[in-house]
Amino acid sequence: MEKDINNTKILLVCDNKADIENIKLRLEESIKMPCYIWHCLTLSAGLEMLNNNKLHADIIILDLGLIGTANPKKIYKTIGEAALDIPIIVLTGTGEEEHDLATFVMEAGAADHMVRGQFGRLSDAVEFSIIRHKIAKKSEKDCLNNPSPSQKIIQDEHENSMKDAQKLSDKKHNEQKNQYISWVTGGYSVEDNDKNGE
Repeated sequence: MEKDINNTKILLVCDNKADIENIKLRLEESIKMPCYIWHCLTLSAGLEMLNNNKLHADIIILDLGLIGTANPKKIYKTIGEAALDIPIIVLTGTGEEEHDLATFVMEAGAADHMVRGQFGRLSDAVEFSIIRHKIAKKSEKDCLNNPSPSQKIIQDEHENSMKDAQKLSDKKHNEQKNQYISWVTGGYSVEDNDKNGE
């Protein structure tokens, strides 16, 4: 796998050496996009990589069973907050509790889920997660540039309200300006002053 900084950048946060080697091998053999993998053994190292402006990961593969971290949900939440909108594929074990954990992270926005050691579809999961993310970002951009009819109505109402507020502000400003000019040129009377003071 070429280590070109322009390739798809994968951040792997996992402390199981066998899984790390398995994941790297699986991606080298079957992924169809050129990529570069950074891997971290701890949550703190993963956070440090995400906060490193030189990385800009395209996707994260996150093991929720990191040694020394008791709460897998907290691992996901912590990485998710640092990752912002980077898609995350989570790794869990088997069993009912792990299934509940996988359900939780998928509902929380994870891009995909895999069971540790079962990486047969890993390459597809990485590629599809990146594609879905790009489509979602494009759709979001299109919505901003080409709002739906209902969004357009709301947008127009907001713009009209802003225009009305600006007109009112301009009118008040002009009245104050004219009053000042009248006062400076001697046209301001005591009677006007009494009226304004009422």
